[in-house]
Amino acid sequence: MADQRPLYENMREGIEKNFKGFKTIAENGALMGPWNPCIHEPKFGKPIWELTLALSASPSLPGPVREVAILVTGAKFRSSYELYAHVIAAEQRGLSDDKLTTIVAGQRPATSRARRRSRSTSRPASSTTARGRSLAIARPCRRLASTGLRS
Repeated sequence: MADQRPLYENMREGIEKNFKGFKTIAENGALMGPWNPCIHEPKFGKPIWELTLALSASPSLPGPVREVAILVTGAKFRSSYELYAHVIAAEQRGLSDDKLTTIVAGQRPATSRARRRSRSTSRPASSTTARGRSLAIARPCRRLASTGLRS
């Protein structure tokens, strides 16, 4: 389709400029993650891309909150690439490994007040807790780009 090339070029330029720290473009030039399907249907892909740019340029949520929302959604729908990319983005925005592993496991992180309360009233955590299981999930998310997995 004639309208695929301009959209691809526009998306590639924007992705290279705005999405850093994780792999977004394959060696063969294919856009990775949620991007490549937009090229196949430019009628839908172009408005989605324009919305993405608008939300990136003028986000209404603080960066860490935005990353939590994306990770919660990615965990719910088991979106490999979304989890891979946004664990990295969340780390860049200061989210702790504890919070990330809990979110990626599909659980809700404890609030500061709840953490203080649980420390004073609960037993020490073991490796079989949800936190221990979620750590095994979050670490591989950082390596997904090199495996060629796409959402």
